Amino acid sequence: MGLFSSASGKSITTREFQRKVLPALRSAGFNERQIKGVSQIFSGDLHEGKGERDIVESEVESRLKWMGDNLRDHDIDRNQLATLKQTLLEHM
Repeated sequence: MGLFSSASGKSITTREFQRKVLPALRSAGFNERQIKGVSQIFSGDLHEGKGERDIVESEVESRLKWMGDNLRDHDIDRNQLATLKQTLLEHM
């Protein structure tokens, strides 16, 4: 089973995000401030409501689109945004 999978469609759990995606971004050259920024952008989806939950594919796409449209609001440039997207897709 891949990183993104659930009975209702593609998704990622909090644990998978923290243990697989974030380390992959570190390996790709993201610094700790950038890792923290990515975590914060996705934290609303990971901790929505009570406790932890999965992020569904549409939420991932929405966050990536927001990041691309709002480059001044975070510390991720277009090249790194492409790396983030690629990293997420590779783990699907």
